[in-house]
Amino acid sequence: MPTTTGWTFRLDAAFYFSGDNPPDDTSLLVGLSDDRSAAQLSTSSYFDYLNRPAALEQLLRSNGQWFYPHPWLMTFVGDSRIESVVSGELDRLTPADLGSFGQIVLSAFRRPAAASPLLRLPSDDLIYAFNLVRIPTTAAATEAERLIADNRSVYERVRAAGGTLYPVSALPMTSEDWRSHFGAAWTWLHDAKQNFDPGHVFAPGYEIF
Repeated sequence: MPTTTGWTFRLDAAFYFSGDNPPDDTSLLVGLSDDRSAAQLSTSSYFDYLNRPAALEQLLRSNGQWFYPHPWLMTFVGDSRIESVVSGELDRLTPADLGSFGQIVLSAFRRPAAASPLLRLPSDDLIYAFNLVRIPTTAAATEAERLIADNRSVYERVRAAGGTLYPVSALPMTSEDWRSHFGAAWTWLHDAKQNFDPGHVFAPGYEIF
């Protein structure tokens, strides 16, 4: 997360339980070398846990930032390269590139947990979602364009490190980029598009084909 002096790291962890008796927080945190005085502990329903981004949305709506561009970048990086990729990007990024409410999000998962047929993932068994959640402090088109151009540069470095793109990201992609992105699945996807959507009605604007 950005601070006035650089970057700080926050670990979000959850322990799931059922019944009326929550587990003891102290025993759950044994062994962590965190800044315990800064820890924020809470117990919530499962729905409230999943819905926690709603509080940020509410805040951004109240000050108008929710209606500014959302130039977010979402990628996947393998465990073997994640440390060098993140370190390199932290050296390049400034807090202003994310905004005061922005953050860099890292979420680890095992490859078998993602079964969507067209989701492109690195070859590692352990994979990280590496996302730049940019929340600009201005609606100026020039700032949005700057951040989108920077997304493209970050993506190229991620791709060079064997990483892949989550396609909802805000960055320009050419047909050749998409062909490279889908790799061996490209022909299958292209044929399916011609078969089931010859008029190119679905998902306009992505310039995939």
